[in-house]
Amino acid sequence: MYLAPQHVYRFTDEQYAKQDETSRKAFLMNCLRKNYVIEGKRWYADNSREQIRDENLKEGLVSKGAVIVDSSVPVTSSRGRYSLREHFARLFLLPEKEFDDQALQWQKRYLSASELARVRIMRERQPSEASVQVTLPNGERRYLAAGGSSVIAKAVIEEFASRFLIKPAVLWISESGNHVVLQDDRLMRDLGLPIDQQRLHHLEKTNPSLWGHSPG
Repeated sequence: MYLAPQHVYRFTDEQYAKQDETSRKAFLMNCLRKNYVIEGKRWYADNSREQIRDENLKEGLVSKGAVIVDSSVPVTSSRGRYSLREHFARLFLLPEKEFDDQALQWQKRYLSASELARVRIMRERQPSEASVQVTLPNGERRYLAAGGSSVIAKAVIEEFASRFLIKPAVLWISESGNHVVLQDDRLMRDLGLPIDQQRLHHLEKTNPSLWGHSPG
């Protein structure tokens, strides 16, 4: 069975708890109905459809050979056109004690050296208890380093943006020592707002107060 982006952004914790095959198949079919009300709070906002389709699927899982596409279904169709490849789907059926080893073997076989390095960095940057969790307008969660600036960023994104902006989106998040925590390259290209990370590094050294540092 093929899935569509709405099967991802309309998913909820309550639906996740329904593990039986009948409930899962019912969700797949009902989700394609525009007025169907999903039980619980959605994991992602409706406006995350393009991000899931273009970044997570097309530029992510499809390009890595983890997902196949039914090209006979138009990109804009509400019908499903994506399906997990067997070698990738098989990972989710493994006993927990076998998953880590098999997942590592899959990564070595299907990911490039740079992609493997990115996975390693992400694993090493697991959030600590003091990390500040931020929920973006599209429902995605990110963790920022502990500190007052992260608390302010959280308030701006979760409180200010939702109250005073129409369809807000986060283009870029930076923190001291890690200039780019999040960057929506596609959106920034569309808006013509490139970020020069080398210039950011220069600004931090010449204007430390911008990043909350005290000179010396």
